[in-house]
Amino acid sequence: MVYSFYSLIGILPGSTALVESVATMVIFIFFVKRGFLYAFELREKSLQGRLSFSQKINIFISSVRPPKNYLNIAIGAFVLMNILSVVFSQYPWISMKGFVTKWFEGVVLLWAFVECMKTKKQMRIFLVIFFAGVFITIVNGLTQYFHGTGFIRGYSLVEGRVSSVFKHPNDFGAYLVVAVLILVSFLMLWVFKSPRGYGDSSRDPRRRRVVLWFVKICVVVLFVGAGLCLGLTFSRGAWVGFLCGIVFLGIQRPKISVQLFLISVVFLIMFSSELAETRNVAFLSDNTKNIERVVNQYEQEDASISSSWMDRKILMLKESLRFNGGGGMGRDGFWKEALGIIRAFPVVGVGVNTYSKVVQDYKESWGGYPHNCYLQMAAEIGILGLVSFLWLVSRLIRTALKRSKEIESSFLSILSFGSMASFVGFLIHSFFDTNFYSVRLGVLMWILMGMIIVPSYIARREEKVV
Repeated sequence: MVYSFYSLIGILPGSTALVESVATMVIFIFFVKRGFLYAFELREKSLQGRLSFSQKINIFISSVRPPKNYLNIAIGAFVLMNILSVVFSQYPWISMKGFVTKWFEGVVLLWAFVECMKTKKQMRIFLVIFFAGVFITIVNGLTQYFHGTGFIRGYSLVEGRVSSVFKHPNDFGAYLVVAVLILVSFLMLWVFKSPRGYGDSSRDPRRRRVVLWFVKICVVVLFVGAGLCLGLTFSRGAWVGFLCGIVFLGIQRPKISVQLFLISVVFLIMFSSELAETRNVAFLSDNTKNIERVVNQYEQEDASISSSWMDRKILMLKESLRFNGGGGMGRDGFWKEALGIIRAFPVVGVGVNTYSKVVQDYKESWGGYPHNCYLQMAAEIGILGLVSFLWLVSRLIRTALKRSKEIESSFLSILSFGSMASFVGFLIHSFFDTNFYSVRLGVLMWILMGMIIVPSYIARREEKVV
């Protein structure tokens, strides 16, 4: 499982099919391990005497029980609400498939991560591989910006916006929010200090200093590159998520709040004017004049070569113009559709993974999804399902904050706070996009939750050893 997670985090920005395959392999290994545990325990108990049926059931339950962690009750409530949504779904088979391949897969990935990541060494290797993947996507993104196409997968700029190996700049922005906030936590809390709990103190001091300086330089370079690419995505939702993550980190670590504030100001100064020029929008409001200009341009051009495509493009732009009056590049219209579904199916929703089918009866715009994960979740699994997810999230953050104060290792403490800040930024960005429902970003979300849980358990395990 450990090596599978190394592979998974490394290829996460790559092919969706490959990510699905490796995630499935992790889950398969997780259940195979439990099968062996059951068989071994059953054999050991059988050697001591004949077992009753109830004893066999107890052995089975103890063998398949998920690893202990403080989220299990909240996870159970969330899974239960998903199951109820499947039972009462408008399209049961689609919901069953969606539940197994999305939410249940994510929960098992979280359990597997918590179960197998048990040492600081494993987490260091995991982070190195993660940042190696970040580095490749950054280089590809900058190549795409300066040359028009990336050297991986050959994606072109999307209206002047960088997407690197992702299909849309918003997806790349979500990935970078996680990376940048973890990097900024190491940059602020560790790079300019002598870290405790890093490496073996018995190592040659001179060699250790060289290694530490090399790591510090890598962190700085990665942070600058990732920050540039995040700005060049011109994804306002990702920017808001990044800034909210910075605020969270500043509240938890007041001593570095000034530095974090300066980073935020520099970021906005660097990219706000470029945002207006590239997308013809302000950071907090839309400007529909550019859409009007494009519509007029299309209508005046000869569409004889591809008239059907041109008609669809004009219709799409007009619909976008219609809903942009409220801001969010048409999201007001999308959200109204989601709210219509929620009003009609408030308790258990229309069923997991059925939004795109059901929304056709509530259509007001050209978009397919509400670009708001929480509204989509409420529409699919009901308000109670959304509440169960928010309970899971709040329990994760509250408990992690409480336990992080007990962590003495500098590395584990920074990892814990950096992961929490990244998770907050990711959740905020998800209010404006479909991150939960993307295969790669959905997998990243559950792994990130594991990265929040694991540091306190590793710290407690090391204290027991000592």
